[in-house]
Amino acid sequence: MLTNILLQVLRGVWMMEAGAAETYAPLVKELLSKDAISFEAINAKYALSFAAHIQSFQNELVAPVENRRTGQFEWIINNPNSIAVIPLQGAVMKQDFCGAMGTRTIMNLYAAAQANTNVIGIILYTDSPGGAALGTNEAATYIYQLSKGKNAKPSVTYVENMMCSAAMWIGSSTQYIVANKNDFAMIGSIGTYITLQGKDPNGAPVIEIYATDSTQKNIEARQALEGNTKPMLDNIINPLNNSFKAGMSRNRYGKLNKDVVFTGATFQAKDALKNGLIDQIGTFEDAIAYINQNAKK
Repeated sequence: MLTNILLQVLRGVWMMEAGAAETYAPLVKELLSKDAISFEAINAKYALSFAAHIQSFQNELVAPVENRRTGQFEWIINNPNSIAVIPLQGAVMKQDFCGAMGTRTIMNLYAAAQANTNVIGIILYTDSPGGAALGTNEAATYIYQLSKGKNAKPSVTYVENMMCSAAMWIGSSTQYIVANKNDFAMIGSIGTYITLQGKDPNGAPVIEIYATDSTQKNIEARQALEGNTKPMLDNIINPLNNSFKAGMSRNRYGKLNKDVVFTGATFQAKDALKNGLIDQIGTFEDAIAYINQNAKK
């Protein structure tokens, strides 16, 4: 698991709001240190930054998601007319990490909620700055297909504080989006970038030796570190960004002001509504109301 995380951090393409990315820098530094890594200590130290805990709501129609790793909704099974609440919180990663659910787990939970006869609708409870590009397109497409299918249950993305970049792509896959009116919700940041680590944590150069015939091996990264970013842009970042824009155009068909939102800008709720990124500014109760109004009971 640690190898996959470090590969994404050092060489992965990212879809994350820049300010939030900076808050993860201490964690990255700790992961790169030569000291033995204690995930228990990291989890405790940075819990407020990336914990993706389950939200509990005091409403009889809203069911807490239980036993999330296996995707079983034990509480919901015994409670008809329930609404499944699935959290998309913290840094978006493909695999679960230190208590945060990865996109694979979120996909499993969404499918389980869609299949559960006691569930009348699904709320994707979102508070995330985005994260790794790896797995994001897969999750967004999967949720979109389940949300738009013939027997799809009503689905809402509720934005508590932030829905940016990779989280924006995934969150836009439901049928309706409500942003919190009681806070300065930040929405958008439709863009893509990559970070490259050219030196080890102590500042010594990293020496890489390639086979004689491997002239194109990692050529984009090597040239970018030498100052030529065009191969990286043309072959990796721009194609991924084009997929991001295509996914958003599909998910929010006919609603987006593309000239504005595809620049990578982040918007507060009022401007996000104006530019088609969300459907309503309201409360969590408004998200529940949408489910109840559109559910087949």
